[in-house]
Amino acid sequence: MFPFIILRWIKIYMTGLGIVIALITFIAISRYLCKRYSIQFWRLFYRLPRAIILMYFFWSYVHFALRVWLFPTTRAELISIISPYWYNFHFIGILFGLMIALMLFFKKIKRIENKKMYSDVLFFAITGAMIPLGLFLLLGDDFIGRSTSSIRWVKALHTESSINKFTGVYPIGLMLSIGATLLLIVTAIRKKIQQQTGIGLAWLAYLLIYINIVFLYQQYPRYGIVPFGDYTIDIKQYVSIALCLFIIITYRKRKKTSQ
Repeated sequence: MFPFIILRWIKIYMTGLGIVIALITFIAISRYLCKRYSIQFWRLFYRLPRAIILMYFFWSYVHFALRVWLFPTTRAELISIISPYWYNFHFIGILFGLMIALMLFFKKIKRIENKKMYSDVLFFAITGAMIPLGLFLLLGDDFIGRSTSSIRWVKALHTESSINKFTGVYPIGLMLSIGATLLLIVTAIRKKIQQQTGIGLAWLAYLLIYINIVFLYQQYPRYGIVPFGDYTIDIKQYVSIALCLFIIITYRKRKKTSQ
């Protein structure tokens, strides 16, 4: 839509800028909520680089493995994994990296009550970070919706945008931002009414379900597709559904243990 801006001689891509702003938003929300819940923010902050490295590696590796081969056989292929160009990432890799990082983080926390509070912090921080990220993904050319001529479409605002090839596309980045905002509001209201901690883990599964609904409107290479009405589901949905079940089972076990 509007993939980049140029400041003097520097070309700044909207996708990269969105990732940076989303990370800053995540840190800001985490810090505020940790202070509010009287838990250690630095315990979470010090483990953030590990989470970023894991997500960075897996999002690049899974993209490579699906498109080329399981293992790099040349130096160029290895470099493409370590230092990917053009934001060649895959959502499954992000999930793998995030899941491993979260499991390592929660393994160090012994008290169930603290695990619940950190779960809430992470849910609100991740969902809140998706609001600006979705807006920048809307502007960028790395998260493009399916072509459509309905009233729910956007057009390119830049002559070099990939969206110029289409009459219009679904504004899936905006859909992510709106969905994340509504989910935050609903969860915050429910949390205030019920006065419970730990519901963030369950709502993280709902967030994942919504993201997969948005994927139905996205243009991207699909693997292992299965028809689903006018849409298709693929490996993204398979892995995401399995992760949702894992999250829900973990939430129920934790809830049962604390009773």
